[in-house]
Amino acid sequence: MTSKVLYVNLIVLFFSACTYQEKQNNVNAHLYSKDTINIGKISRNDLIPVSFKLLNSSNSENIKIYKVSSECGCLILKDSTFIIKPKSERIFSVIYKPNIKEKGTVVKTIGLLSNLSPPIIFLYFKAELEND
Repeated sequence: MTSKVLYVNLIVLFFSACTYQEKQNNVNAHLYSKDTINIGKISRNDLIPVSFKLLNSSNSENIKIYKVSSECGCLILKDSTFIIKPKSERIFSVIYKPNIKEKGTVVKTIGLLSNLSPPIIFLYFKAELEND
């Protein structure tokens, strides 16, 4: 079921990227973030804040995030659109609410639709769900 939800969300994000190609400026910038954040052992009953530090390496171009998508309904997104100014960092945060059916180690994917080329940036985090 999770793979079907991920697949559908990725398809929606892909077609959104096609729609945003007109807005895309092929910005000559790079967005840096740690590949995967490990939030460790957590309880299924917790609401877990997860933060990503995003860095715009450009000297002159803004990075625009047009849309944020996740693979499940288990994430509460604080921001769905935002701008990262040149040579600036921004903290992008979500709140993770584990699904009662999830067990063991889980890896979650967040897609950011941007004005970069390629337009989709993926962020990941993993957690170890404790048996309650």
